[in-house]
Amino acid sequence: MTSEESVVVTADEAHKNYEQTLLCRAHLQADFLKLGSLLKDNRDLSLYKFLGYDDFNDYLGAPELGFHRSTAYKLIGIVELYLDKLNVPAERLIKIGTTSLDKIKGVVEKDVEGWLDKAEHLSVSSLNETIGRGPGTKLSPPTPAPASSPPHKGWDQEQYLKHVKGSPCCVCGQSPATMAHFPRTKVRCSQPWHVIPLCGVCHRLQEDGGKDWCWENRKFWGEWFYSNIHRGE
Repeated sequence: MTSEESVVVTADEAHKNYEQTLLCRAHLQADFLKLGSLLKDNRDLSLYKFLGYDDFNDYLGAPELGFHRSTAYKLIGIVELYLDKLNVPAERLIKIGTTSLDKIKGVVEKDVEGWLDKAEHLSVSSLNETIGRGPGTKLSPPTPAPASSPPHKGWDQEQYLKHVKGSPCCVCGQSPATMAHFPRTKVRCSQPWHVIPLCGVCHRLQEDGGKDWCWENRKFWGEWFYSNIHRGE
């Protein structure tokens, strides 16, 4: 085989490899979408009870399933938002992929077609930059403040909570935001400084995902806290 023939064969193999990779990706994304629907049905219809589990989280942690709660709730959230609420065709969601769909979940309802188009054609890093979460000047880590004292000198509890209420979501940037307890969920924290702004979608994900969700999104809280509270004016 000549060198030129070798190059042709290699290029042909590369093309076949690429086409097979795209096909496998499509199948994988379709399975993820179907998985999200199955998990949602199991949760909403309490099907886990008929399998001997006390609650949905116990079902997710079963040895034969072993789902990470944050992953399961992310897939359920994608189904609820894009299929149930926005009625986006499944074929388009499969083409975009769960990673990009999860990235735009907090902003997509402002311009559904525009954000879906961006998610379909932009890389994840470019999508991050478009949303406003891309690489930039790194913030210095905040100096820890005692939980019993205000993080901003001169602010009392009422001023802090007022600032939180008027802030956009610290995870996705969407407004308006609700006041959410962080890092604990579904219980009232003892200190007002543990309250952060979350939009309705992110607040629901926080409640469903619990500590796992809080841990995965702690960097967004840290950036917001340092930029808006600790550094102050």
